[in-house]
Amino acid sequence: MTQIYSLDTAYKQKLLGNPTNDLLGRFLDTVGDGSGTKNMNVAADEYFIKPGADLIYVIDKVSILIEDDAVLDPAGFGGRATLTTGCLLKVQEDNGGAPHDIVDLTDGIAIKTNGELALIGHLTVADGAASCFVQCDVSLGAPIRLDGNRNERLLFETQDLVGELGNLVKLYVFVAGRIFKDLAR
Repeated sequence: MTQIYSLDTAYKQKLLGNPTNDLLGRFLDTVGDGSGTKNMNVAADEYFIKPGADLIYVIDKVSILIEDDAVLDPAGFGGRATLTTGCLLKVQEDNGGAPHDIVDLTDGIAIKTNGELALIGHLTVADGAASCFVQCDVSLGAPIRLDGNRNERLLFETQDLVGELGNLVKLYVFVAGRIFKDLAR
C-alpha cells in the first residue's frame, strides 16, 4: 500500500525529520546525554542537553525545579539569599570553537531570585514550616528545535559558588519533548 503525504506533512518532515516514536524526557546534565551530574547544587557549571548525530530534539517544555530545606525567601533563590552571579538559560551552537548563542531565553539577565524566575515563566511554590519547593515552567512561545548535526544544545549555566548553590537540597532543569531522525543525512 502506498502512503500519500500531503504537502503539509512533507514540509513538517523536512523541517523536523522522521519521528522516532520516542518521547524526550530528561534532566539537563554536565555531559549533555543524560549520563552526567544532574543536581546543579554542586558547583558553578554548564548543564545541557544535546541530541546525538542525525537526531533532532523538539523541546516543548522546560521546567526549573528547586528544593530547599529553608523557608521560601521571596527576595532570594529558593529559601536562600539572592545569588551573586545567577543562572542563564540559552540555546547554543557549538562547532568546535567558542559556542555562540542562538537564543538567550533570559535575555542576557542572569536569574538571581525567585522573582526573576517568575519573569521567564509560571512559578509554582510550595512552602512548609522548614522547607520550600519552587517550580518554574519556562514560557517558550514556540518549541525549541535542537539539531544534533549542528551541535546545538539547550544550556542552563550556573555561575555561583558552591557555598550559594550547595546550600540548596536540589536544583534541576527538566525538559520534555519529542525525538526525530534527521532526514537530510
